[in-house]
Amino acid sequence: HGSSLSLTSTPEPGYHVEAVLVDGAFVGPYRPMVIGLPLGDPFTYTLSNVTASHAISASFAPNPSVTITATSGANGSINPSGQVTFLGETDKTFTIAPNPGYVIADVLVDGVSVGAVSSHTFTKVMTAHTITASFRLPDQYVIEASAGLNGTISPSGEVPVLSETSKTFYITPASGYRVADVVVDGASVGAVASYQFVNVTANHTISATFSPVITSTSGANGMISPKGVTVVASGSDATYTITPYPGYHIAD
Repeated sequence: HGSSLSLTSTPEPGYHVEAVLVDGAFVGPYRPMVIGLPLGDPFTYTLSNVTASHAISASFAPNPSVTITATSGANGSINPSGQVTFLGETDKTFTIAPNPGYVIADVLVDGVSVGAVSSHTFTKVMTAHTITASFRLPDQYVIEASAGLNGTISPSGEVPVLSETSKTFYITPASGYRVADVVVDGASVGAVASYQFVNVTANHTISATFSPVITSTSGANGMISPKGVTVVASGSDATYTITPYPGYHIAD
């Protein structure tokens, strides 16, 4: 008795306080019910110096609808799309997805770029907006692959590679030859049978060279040196020494 009591009416998202009645008389809220003003705020009414019983009631109404126009270019999609209408002062998220083999080029919100984002959320929307997504092919780089005589590299030539992807090259010598060296961007990586470029973000070169091999064997009662498989630099000489054991001579 004689004290005060404050009562707050709080609308759910997308709704506003339409009217608060105390003992059947309208007490608020006193504001225009038009989109463009913050309709979703709580409304507080204070009963002062209470000396009798009272009744207070609140009613709520949906906010005026707003529309966001969502469009996308070729090779991708935006979801939801078209004329997207929903209650004002709520949030709305749009998801942008490129088709396989494409990337997001840009997203425009009300004509202004927000970058190549995969989603965008409009917060407490009160006015109409537009959102547009565009797509493009990913950046490409070129790896120049070449092989010397007596072997191959695959793939070869000017090989296009999508940005931030990987590409493997296979080096195969011809019969009677071995890989002599593989050079990537001017630096040797050894006599490898394959080489992979990982997360490509620039142009590269790869080249392979091959050397002939001599396979040497000897029968019983003598030896040949060097023995086995010897890789010989192309155009160079290779000398072999054949030695019979005591009591034997070279037959052929």
